[in-house]
Amino acid sequence: MSPDDVAYLFAPRSLERQVFAEVLKRRRVIFKDLLQRFSDNDPNTSHLRERIKSALFSLKEADLVDQSTAPLEDFNTWFVTAGGFDAERRIR
Repeated sequence: MSPDDVAYLFAPRSLERQVFAEVLKRRRVIFKDLLQRFSDNDPNTSHLRERIKSALFSLKEADLVDQSTAPLEDFNTWFVTAGGFDAERRIR
């Protein structure tokens, strides 16, 4: 991943940056827990669910996170990859 890609994904206050920071902090996180973390009791979680999924898949395409799938999507586990740890060091 180029430095420009990292800068794009990690624009200040972007959802990608927030989601990545949460996965990085926990090292492994279940999708349901991410949804709860960002929902703030928002009754319209379906829109938020799609935004978080989109952010996770953008991070996955950039090789910063990956997932272990479960029978139910809410229980997919997302984790930081080696590329994610490298990106963290570059953006500090």
